[in-house]
Amino acid sequence: MKREHLCCPHCGEESLTVFQKLSLGAMMSRKCEVCGWHFGVSAIAWLAMVPAFISVVLAEAADTLVPKLLCWGVGIFVSSLFYLYGVPLVSKE
Repeated sequence: MKREHLCCPHCGEESLTVFQKLSLGAMMSRKCEVCGWHFGVSAIAWLAMVPAFISVVLAEAADTLVPKLLCWGVGIFVSSLFYLYGVPLVSKE
C-alpha cells in the first residue's frame, strides 16, 4: 500500500520515511532515490507548527509540571500529524 504523503512529486514512488519527512524543513530539499529529482515540503509547512505554539501558551496556565508536559506532548503530536499528512511535497527544481 503506497503512502501518498511520502511519495516523490515527480515519479510518484515512495521515497521518504516518516522520520525523514518530519525532519525535512521548508528550506531544505532531498533527492529522490528512484528518479533523482529534488523535492521538499511546501512553504506552508510553518502552519503545521501552530498547534505546538498554542500548546506552549496553554501550558503556561498550568500550575504543575505534569499538565504542562501533557499539553506540550499533545501539541507536538498534533503538529507532527499535521506536518506528516497535511504538508505536501513539492518540486525544488
